[in-house]
Amino acid sequence: MSIPSAAIPRRDYLIVLCLAFASTLPFLNKAFHIDDVLYLRVAGQIVKDPLDPFGGRSHDNRVLWDAKDGQPATLFEIDYNPPLWKYVLATIIGLFGIEEWKLHLAQSVAVCFAGFGLYHLSRRLTSHPLWATAMILFGPFFLPGQNLMLEGPLLCFWSWSLVFAWKSWDTDRLGPAWLAGLFAGLALMTKYTAGLLWPLLVIGALGFRRPRALVALIPPVLMLSAWSLHNILFHGEPHLSSHGMVFRPELWGPRLLVILRSTGAVTVFGPVVAIVLVQRGRWGWLALVGCLLAAGAAAWGDLLYVSRETAREALFQIDFVKSVHVVLFTFHGVLSLLGIAVVFLGSRLGKDRPWRFDEEAFLSLWILMMLLFNITSVPFNAVRHLLLFFVPLVFLLARLLEGMWAEGRWRLALLSGSALLALAIAIGDAEIAGAYRRTAIDTVRPRTMAGIKTWATGNWGFLYYSVREGANPLFAHPEEYGLGRPAPGDVVVHPRLITWSIFPPSDDFPALEVVEHRPLQLHWPLRTLFPAVNYYAIDTYALPWQIPLVSTGPEEDVPFEFAPLDDIIIYSIRGGIINIDNSQ
Repeated sequence: MSIPSAAIPRRDYLIVLCLAFASTLPFLNKAFHIDDVLYLRVAGQIVKDPLDPFGGRSHDNRVLWDAKDGQPATLFEIDYNPPLWKYVLATIIGLFGIEEWKLHLAQSVAVCFAGFGLYHLSRRLTSHPLWATAMILFGPFFLPGQNLMLEGPLLCFWSWSLVFAWKSWDTDRLGPAWLAGLFAGLALMTKYTAGLLWPLLVIGALGFRRPRALVALIPPVLMLSAWSLHNILFHGEPHLSSHGMVFRPELWGPRLLVILRSTGAVTVFGPVVAIVLVQRGRWGWLALVGCLLAAGAAAWGDLLYVSRETAREALFQIDFVKSVHVVLFTFHGVLSLLGIAVVFLGSRLGKDRPWRFDEEAFLSLWILMMLLFNITSVPFNAVRHLLLFFVPLVFLLARLLEGMWAEGRWRLALLSGSALLALAIAIGDAEIAGAYRRTAIDTVRPRTMAGIKTWATGNWGFLYYSVREGANPLFAHPEEYGLGRPAPGDVVVHPRLITWSIFPPSDDFPALEVVEHRPLQLHWPLRTLFPAVNYYAIDTYALPWQIPLVSTGPEEDVPFEFAPLDDIIIYSIRGGIINIDNSQ
């Protein structure tokens, strides 16, 4: 094993610091978005009772979240992850307040420490550590979706765990192994996915013949045991066991397609991988042709799957713009992953001892483990769930690029393309979050200030800001939670796209009259949220992002325009009993 011995230049630390802040500070005032709202609710409970982060099972600690029946559930049931990061948010809220920029600054600090950890890990695994670190911090799979979510702190603890684990494997010292275990435990208390660090720590200790390093497993086991005991005392069952993995073999094929589609959407690896293959000579050309054919077949198959039609119907009858996105994303994803795999295997077979366990073998097992986990076990697919799949992929790609013709130029092209795509996605996502914040304020505040009782549907940031402005969340039987019942003269603000629960929420709901339609039109062309588009939760037919062009009709001078993000409908309650279409 090669051990980096040169001292780290202070300039490199400064560059990493600048990279981390450059990727986060522009979005300090981003509106609370997606799971931010749930984590803020848990943080608020921690401020009230630090020893009981999920607040027992009382009505006061229930939250309306992803409930098809429209009923609130407890924080213990809704939050799928442990509360370490929420304790950090609670500390910021308790000391400084709940303003967006203050909490996002905490996320920026976590990303900075993640950057330092990635840099140290990159020094161990690549000859271009600053490039590899920048590729991850500015990766479209990481930068756009940080918000107040778990991926920044998770990446921080995960990377530092492996940094110290590698020191232990290099030196056979116990001190670094204990530190690796400490950071593995902190990662686990941030997100249960970090349990996948355990097999990596075992693989490294045994593969590099450092069995004493297995003591790194002790701290996370102790932390998980203590946390589970706390759950039993407060809730009667361990939190982890009530949020188990989803093991459904019938979904494995569709999930693989989602991973291929997502890889093509949030990376720019494909063209450079093709150049690497071309430079490998005749076998590289043949391999590239095979990769292109496989990518084309996979893209066509994914198009058929997404459209769920015959080949002819898929070609002529489905949404043309979406079909283009599906084909390009899947084609590029297969070309990237299959090309990297072929180059890796070709380089391994060219060595004297191709099956020797080394850094590349460790990275390949890490990639394979994360791939299998995302196919077989995640509750749902999302770009953020693939973060720890893309990190080792970047490290492996950095090694495979070494020695290629015009290597520096290709590295610059990769980094530039990745950063531009990440910023484009991040800007679009920030505009969506801001639009829902602005619309909630504009529609709710004037009515509540005028003394009109206002109810709001929807989810995520829209519902959070609506409630902050004085609206009541609308669900079945709100009177059970001290909110009263909707009555004539009240107003309901209803965003169609982000309302998944049944609407109206009950059969005896009063009659509604539409008083205003407010299309939510955006300026930035790239969307991370749209019908069949969700960067944060990609079902088997969805895309991570899309440019939502829609046809204006043959009579119009402009053949396409950007579709509105959502349709905000404002109802007035008039009395009587109604039965309106739930799609409204």
